[in-house]
Amino acid sequence: GTEGGGAKPIVKATGGGAYKHVEDFSSRLGLELEKVDEMESLVTGTNFLLSVIQDEGFTFWKGKKDYISIQNDSSDLFPYLLVNIGSGVSLLKVDGHNQY
Repeated sequence: GTEGGGAKPIVKATGGGAYKHVEDFSSRLGLELEKVDEMESLVTGTNFLLSVIQDEGFTFWKGKKDYISIQNDSSDLFPYLLVNIGSGVSLLKVDGHNQY
């Protein structure tokens, strides 16, 4: 979105690229990059996906994959283990909204 009259559109970004490419986004694309916390974004997005998309989450035990169903009550969602593989590997135990 944009804030104020004539302001550049804002794109939220995580990681080193949010700092490294800020000038390119501004000069070439006319966009402003807003740095946001990567882990917070990851957890918030995962909570959303697990809550609204059927069969998005699963358990895997002894070669068997079982999908989990999350009801509207978010207490069914937690705790879970979030594994993020990028340039490194992160393992996060998520105990609740904003609790990891």
